[in-house]
Amino acid sequence: MLFKFYHPDSQIVHYLFGTIHLRNTDAYTHAKIAEKYITKVSTYCAEMDLNNDGVDLLPYMTLQDGNTNSSYWGARKFSKFRMLCLKAYALDLEYLDHMTPFYIHNMITESIIGKSDSDPLDMYLWKFAMGNEKKMMGLESLEDQINILQKIPLPFQYKMLQSTFKNSKTYYQKVHKLVELYKDSNLKSLYKSTKKSMGGLRDLMIYNRNIRMTERIQILSRTESLFVAVGAAHLPGNNGIIALLKRSGYKVQVI
Repeated sequence: MLFKFYHPDSQIVHYLFGTIHLRNTDAYTHAKIAEKYITKVSTYCAEMDLNNDGVDLLPYMTLQDGNTNSSYWGARKFSKFRMLCLKAYALDLEYLDHMTPFYIHNMITESIIGKSDSDPLDMYLWKFAMGNEKKMMGLESLEDQINILQKIPLPFQYKMLQSTFKNSKTYYQKVHKLVELYKDSNLKSLYKSTKKSMGGLRDLMIYNRNIRMTERIQILSRTESLFVAVGAAHLPGNNGIIALLKRSGYKVQVI
């Protein structure tokens, strides 16, 4: 999950690390090696500034204009999905009626992995870098992240969420498989699985973000040593950050 990269025209060495937004023991498999190399650089870069400058993101995870999931589905379907969600994931949709399907889907994923007092890995590493007095940067702005959330069509969100209700056994297996792939550093398979789940949203959720983040990496890497920590699925593939860096003349080596 860790790579060294540098440009032949510069003597500055940088590191690229694939994270996962989960908090269980397996998610922390590669944390120690990440810590070691974070201490070697001046600047830590996450996908976005995880301090958020005090901005509350919850309103962007809330359905707009007073809409609710129960009104979208109707009383009968809502009752059915509520029972399925309670049985499979121990989450009550009654208390999440105003939240976006995307937000609920993320809660379901975390419930499958299990409760933990630890931070998700990406937040843990952010705090570790701050504790080591690194300069902290986000490769995407808060506005970039909000725009992404607002562009995910609600029909797609509902389709994805309903699938987790109707196929809970399959979804359990899928989530645990992704964690195993991450634990085993199987970036290629992890990327394929993530790409498949994105369907028609690959440009919005993966490819366009890869381009934006790589451009930011190139600007920052000219003057300071970086430790870049982004979701592991953003690294591999022909349109992944590793390939984009290589096409821009950088040398990339696995550690």
